[in-house]
Amino acid sequence: MALNPVTDKVYVANANSNTVTVINGATNATSTVSVGSSPLHVALNPVTDQVYVVNRTSGTVTVIDGATNSTSTVNAGTEPNALAVNPVTNKVYVPNPYSTTVTVIDADNVQPVPITMTVAGVSDSLTTGTSNNVFQTMNTQPSFTVQATSDYSTNIIYSGLTATDPPPTALYYSVDGGPWSETAPTSTTGSNPASFT
Repeated sequence: MALNPVTDKVYVANANSNTVTVINGATNATSTVSVGSSPLHVALNPVTDQVYVVNRTSGTVTVIDGATNSTSTVNAGTEPNALAVNPVTNKVYVPNPYSTTVTVIDADNVQPVPITMTVAGVSDSLTTGTSNNVFQTMNTQPSFTVQATSDYSTNIIYSGLTATDPPPTALYYSVDGGPWSETAPTSTTGSNPASFT
């Protein structure tokens, strides 16, 4: 099972009925989504509201749109049995033990990320994987400030929710194409927008 803390929905894989039960955490109301054969594992990206279900005997991954419960199917390897989602890169990793492979699903452009960033005075409406702020400098110890504004309430996949926009809590950055690093906000805890140095 997997929980989306933003939409307050729980997704439970039912291996014997080839379905996923969706539970509304606020009301306990349920709905059922048909998936592939022998669903074993569920994971999701709370930013894009996409839910991923590994279907072991059909060798596929079902992608559920959390807003509509509509589905699409992505091929994986032989008898996939788990998966992991990276919400930063919006990629999904599926191990296939019987074909000794890992399937990488690039889920870019599935949903816009509802965060607006301002970096060094340049405003950039950020969309997962398709827009990056790139700077060039000769300074060997560069420093800059990023202001991130969470704007979930205006994003269509979160429309109708009464919860306030969750404040940004971390920023990931990469220098010269190196590994991603994480930094905490320098602004007051719970601020929206939040500042990162």
